[in-house]
Amino acid sequence: EMYLRSLMYLRERKEHLEDLDADMEQIRYDLQEIQKEIRRKTEEQTSIQEQLRLTDYEEIKERLDAWFSDKEPEMLSMLERIVNMDSFTNDAADVNKVGEVVTGWLAEAGFHTAKLPKKPAPADEQWMNGLGNVFSARTHSVECGPGVAFIGHMDTVFPAGTAGARPFRLDRAADRATGPGVTDMKAGIVQNMFVARALKELGLMDVPMTLTFSPDEELGSPSTTPILGEQLNGAQAVICTEPGYPGG
Repeated sequence: EMYLRSLMYLRERKEHLEDLDADMEQIRYDLQEIQKEIRRKTEEQTSIQEQLRLTDYEEIKERLDAWFSDKEPEMLSMLERIVNMDSFTNDAADVNKVGEVVTGWLAEAGFHTAKLPKKPAPADEQWMNGLGNVFSARTHSVECGPGVAFIGHMDTVFPAGTAGARPFRLDRAADRATGPGVTDMKAGIVQNMFVARALKELGLMDVPMTLTFSPDEELGSPSTTPILGEQLNGAQAVICTEPGYPGG
């Protein structure tokens, strides 16, 4: 009987040691994978640093300055056009008209544009079904990822009729433009549009670019947030031209 118990004990110890060996093998494998990932990240960082070192920012600035040198009239014309379009958050049709204008302009520049379908509203938030759509413009297919994202919103806090009563006005002497939503944030939308187009046409961005135009930011982006979470997942950088107060 003692002999049998000893055999059972030795068998259990053997199984335990085999389990330990398996665990150690898994640990060794995991360590190798971690080391590979560290090497990959290090090489990636080194590559980025080398690219930055070799980048001639003065040349890039000169090329951008040259591209923008005659664009002010076109930028102001676009700004006037969309400021003079009512886009109160709760008026989906009006907000979507702005989306059609800005993505139409980007489509002419070769961007892949889309009016994205809305997500079903929560059962207790059915009013969200009355909001507008998110519009997008991409330099590459969706499968290529978002790359660098430019985000902005089309909606304003001004009810229908405000644009007609108080349209866009440019005071050159005061260097000031006024009109419903001119700052928050239709000027920012125009900035994103023209900057992305400049980078695309000059070939200065070697990763995809994605522009999104939200319909409900003034309400906290309730319908937009999950859509942007999908569309911009994995973005390398996100640029938002939402205005700040004077001085930042």
